[in-house]
Amino acid sequence: MKKLLAICLMILSVSFVFAGGASEKDDQITLVWYQWFDAETHENELTPIIEAFEETHPNVHIELAAFSSEAYWDRLSLDIASGVEGDIITLDTGAGLEGYYAQREGGAFIPLDDYIKGYVLEDGTSLEEDIYLIDSVKKNGHIVALPYIMFTAPMTAYNKAYLEEAGIDPSELSTWEGYLAAAKALTKDTNGDGTVDVYGWGHPTYVETLSRWWHMHWLWTAGGGIFPNEEGPYTADRLIFNSEENVRAVKFLKEMLDATAPTGLRTVSDIHAMFANGSIATCQAAIWTLANFQAMMDLIMQTRSALYHSLPMGITNLFS
Repeated sequence: MKKLLAICLMILSVSFVFAGGASEKDDQITLVWYQWFDAETHENELTPIIEAFEETHPNVHIELAAFSSEAYWDRLSLDIASGVEGDIITLDTGAGLEGYYAQREGGAFIPLDDYIKGYVLEDGTSLEEDIYLIDSVKKNGHIVALPYIMFTAPMTAYNKAYLEEAGIDPSELSTWEGYLAAAKALTKDTNGDGTVDVYGWGHPTYVETLSRWWHMHWLWTAGGGIFPNEEGPYTADRLIFNSEENVRAVKFLKEMLDATAPTGLRTVSDIHAMFANGSIATCQAAIWTLANFQAMMDLIMQTRSALYHSLPMGITNLFS
């Protein structure tokens, strides 16, 4: 997916040149990229993409304007109203894109259709035909963005050493009943001081933009969600959010939290850090989190090698 973002940046910057009237090859352009990714994602994902793009386009500089996910829309709304928002805007498909257009009538994105028409990646992927969710980034019949990553966390990351020590096969995590039993067995007071040292499961409990994606796959697995099969038309009469399926999923999550997870408000990043340092045995993972896990574990190895038992990490599809 890195190649998709690099191409997206290239398209936007070329559009900016045309729109801004720059004609000389060596005219210097700075594009500000609004996004909410954390420091690990900056280092492991975004910076390498930007560096590769700037090497190909030396007259263009991409500047990361980082906002927290909690403050992102407040800042974006203010800047939209002031007409000073960034040149590249990170938005969720669906609600994010619609929310932007609701605040800026007509939108401000240059259609990308002509730029990606006939564009095929080295692996044979057609940007017009083969990109997952391409229809979700169309407005008024035109493609205005390219999907970058899927935020949902349908995989389970688990500490191999912990599962082996407890005699748990990773396949036991593929059902709700099996996962609950395994998480309970993995929750331990390892030094006998009456306090849990390793939790069987970690899950975000702090309300932020990213946390909803750590909940959605549980709703979907139960047969729920927001709309049937998450397909349109997206009208109020088709909402299934208050359904038996969603209630069952939420009740199960509460049981898991009460019995096997750390207490208090925890962000997605908090859970990642706890998994990386070995204080959580399992948690859900998205594709973009894998490099973050590795970077955290590498840092732990450099500073406290005794904690490096977290590696190797196992990954399994949730409820596959």
